[in-house]
Amino acid sequence: ETLIDAGLLARYTYEPSEEKRDLPSQFYGFTARGVEVLYDYKYLRGLPVARALYENTRKTEKVERHESAPRPELPVAVS
Repeated sequence: ETLIDAGLLARYTYEPSEEKRDLPSQFYGFTARGVEVLYDYKYLRGLPVARALYENTRKTEKVERHESAPRPELPVAVS
């Protein structure tokens, strides 16, 4: 069973980028249930530290381009 099958992750599509080769159009993110599971197991407590580490990580130009790519709107429950 995958995380999508278990209802923890969802695939979100940004349709304007589907025809472009240099920008991603498929994104994965937590569902409301996935966020609840993270909260229940106290994984969200480490989020500020994880964000700080990630922000201070050297990234390639391609990674930075993909990070700044337009993304689809997320459901309110997970945004």
